Amino acid sequence: MSRALLTEAVFAASMTAATVLGFLKIAALAWLLSPADLGLYLTGLGVSAALGLAMTFGEVERTYTLYPTYVAHGGTASILGDVIWMTKRLCFRFAMVAGVASIIAQFANLGWLTWVNVLIVGILGLGTLLQSLLASIARAIDARKLLPIVNFLRGGTSLTAAITAYGAGVEWKGILAIEGSALCAFFLIFIWYFKRYYGAIGDAGLAQPQDRLAKRGQKIWIAALITSAIPSGGRAAVLLLSGAAAAGAFGVLMVLVQSGQMVAGALSQKMAASLVRDEVRPHERVGFWKTFAPPVVFLWLLAIGMFALCAASFALPVGRVFWERYEIGVLNLALAALQIGASIYLMLHFAFMAKAKETELLRAGILAVIVFFAGLWLASKADLGLTGYLLASVCADVAHTGYLLWRYYAVKRCEANSNSMNSDLL
Repeated sequence: MSRALLTEAVFAASMTAATVLGFLKIAALAWLLSPADLGLYLTGLGVSAALGLAMTFGEVERTYTLYPTYVAHGGTASILGDVIWMTKRLCFRFAMVAGVASIIAQFANLGWLTWVNVLIVGILGLGTLLQSLLASIARAIDARKLLPIVNFLRGGTSLTAAITAYGAGVEWKGILAIEGSALCAFFLIFIWYFKRYYGAIGDAGLAQPQDRLAKRGQKIWIAALITSAIPSGGRAAVLLLSGAAAAGAFGVLMVLVQSGQMVAGALSQKMAASLVRDEVRPHERVGFWKTFAPPVVFLWLLAIGMFALCAASFALPVGRVFWERYEIGVLNLALAALQIGASIYLMLHFAFMAKAKETELLRAGILAVIVFFAGLWLASKADLGLTGYLLASVCADVAHTGYLLWRYYAVKRCEANSNSMNSDLL
């Protein structure tokens, strides 16, 4: 267990380096922008991410199991053709939607929703979506080495673009536009690298059950789209309920949470290839719980460490000024750390994908969203402020994780009963 935990720690440390870049970007902008502008920037960031997810229609999500299957069968070159085909479709789709939406915004007089803002959201949404596809490629080829490198370079690209944009004197909308353009350029550079070094490995024409994978991808997409309403819709809801300053404070804490969740997602991505290989090659099965336990332990240690570090920063004048600027207290930080620890559901997702049980992800996502927005409404009625909004977010993640754990045990029992019946028949 200790050796497995050390392995997870080394991998997570490399992934955390990429996560730190994202947090540094937000921390820098939190100092440079006003709380209101930061709230608008983070809201735009969330809306762009939700738009990017909405435009996939399950095509990116199907790669979560398709690409590891290609690699398991020795057909890395098959990934390249699929990526090029999908990138063309996604770019055309975004161009059509952004173009039509811009024309409508230009003539419909929708207030802040101008054609310029629509294009900005579209560019960043496309860049965010392409990064998801990029992560799927790296995860399938070499989750332990290539994935941390890609994430680190992506985080560095985003940080550099945001700070450069601010230095050029543009407002928060310009920062979003430049950041989105930089992410799109980074994707194209990586695809060139992938084509040069991995494009000729294996058979480029492996036959796969595309219809079945497409349907499974659509279920994953719908589940992810529903769940994305929590980080993106949550910021917008807080903006409407309590104003831009409160949305900025909530956004800062959600960035802290999402920094931890990015590590949880990275650990789950490393698990994904192993879980898929367990299903493709049962004779080499490692076992779910043996794979699952070390990253869960490390995630909780990370949550405790992040809380301790942030709480200790109150002892420093610069740290105290920063947290007081957004009216964030120790209790708020503790709730954010608790939500990081409750992010185990990100690791459970790939276990259900490997077993072709994507419907359970959809049900879990619906439950989490209901709990979250009901919690926001109750917090608003009770005038609990930021603490109430964080409690709603924590309860949503706990419900998400609890449901998936319950269903995983149920699936395992069904499999055990099925195997027992088959043995009796033989």
